[in-house]
Amino acid sequence: MSSVVTAKQGIVGADIGTEISNPCKLKVGAEDYIEKEVKGIQNAISKRKEELAALKSKYHELEEEEQQTHKEIAELAQVQDRAMVEQRALTEDSEKKGEQDRVEDMLKELDAKIKKADETTNKVFDKQDQILKDKSEVQNKIKAIQEEVEELNDEKNGILESARGEEGVSVVKATGSIHAGTTISCAHSSRVLDKMFQNVSVKEVKITDTASQHKWEIRVMQ
Repeated sequence: MSSVVTAKQGIVGADIGTEISNPCKLKVGAEDYIEKEVKGIQNAISKRKEELAALKSKYHELEEEEQQTHKEIAELAQVQDRAMVEQRALTEDSEKKGEQDRVEDMLKELDAKIKKADETTNKVFDKQDQILKDKSEVQNKIKAIQEEVEELNDEKNGILESARGEEGVSVVKATGSIHAGTTISCAHSSRVLDKMFQNVSVKEVKITDTASQHKWEIRVMQ
């Protein structure tokens, strides 16, 4: 009573509907459940692929950041190297000219410059370590989602393959009464019963009209 039922292999019932209940809606020979399952899986796949695209974009950003840290470290190493070269040159020059006092101040400035570059380099190395850690985490997430998408695709294909091997049956059988207002939908056509029938089969059949074109209709058979 007042039911909505879908069954690919047809429906067999006693009484379908009553004189006072809302009409039943029956669909046979179709794959509504399969289509719903496949649609749900496909939506899940689409969602995972969106997450995958975002993760791949994030991984690309991390790679660019990592390249930038390599560049920063190389530039800081050059700063340190130049400062140390200047230190050696100043030390040698001061020994020759006897300008130890003036050179000492310059050496202190170079020491400070080297120390600052070294501190900055350590910070960049810390940043680089964090980037490598983040990259590893993103890679693991990418791999996990790719495996999940593959599993979902296998599940979807398994459902579709199973459905293809099972032909639908577009028949509704009532051993008792099937009441007026009942809607019966099949793979190619539908019909609303205009009166009550007793002990009948309602079946979709293919007919050929005068133009030799195939059509479908739903017939009530005693």
